[in-house]
Amino acid sequence: MNIKNYYNSEASQKAYVWKTGLMSSEEAIFSFISKNSTILDLWCWWGRTTIELHKKWFHDIIWIDFAENLILWAKNKFPEIKEKFMVWDATNLHEFSDNQFDVVFFSFNGIDYIPDRKSRLMAFFEIFRVLKSWGFFIFSSHNRYCLPINRNLLKTQMRNIFNISSEYWLTRQSFWDVSTYYSSEKWLEKDLVDIWFHKKLVVPNVPFLYPFFDTFPYYIFQK
Repeated sequence: MNIKNYYNSEASQKAYVWKTGLMSSEEAIFSFISKNSTILDLWCWWGRTTIELHKKWFHDIIWIDFAENLILWAKNKFPEIKEKFMVWDATNLHEFSDNQFDVVFFSFNGIDYIPDRKSRLMAFFEIFRVLKSWGFFIFSSHNRYCLPINRNLLKTQMRNIFNISSEYWLTRQSFWDVSTYYSSEKWLEKDLVDIWFHKKLVVPNVPFLYPFFDTFPYYIFQK
């Protein structure tokens, strides 16, 4: 099963549909984003962030995901804004114009499930293209330097012990093994600065404990 079929499956929907609302790091980030911003949400699933961002009066948002079934679920859940949900792939955003968005938001480690380095870089280039000058790219990513602070992370590190220097580790996601990118701040900064992004801020989920006790911090880069 490839990653798209995994997220399109009924089992995936049952496993993830209960996740709703914004995380504390996302709350903190969006408290500083203008309500008038044009936003592209690249990993919307079935609309996890939708209702909370609407409550906060962010209305100029397009939500996309590459899994058709998740987008259909979101359209059924939010019929009043169903035209805002689109099936699209982050590695090819030709539906959108150059310099179209103030913010591109790639939440909950979605960037890490792009299956190879070449495709990841294609996504970074496309995100840079559709952002306005001085626009923000906001995303989270698995932190390879986090200590094994929970059972799942310990299992992941143990099963990849002979592959620990690789960019991609095999992880267990609910009911399926998936190749997952595990990053570091330095690795991300190198790739994104090469594309002319500028690092602005790291926003931990666990204040004051980054990097060794934060499994997936948020990063803010600016075009």
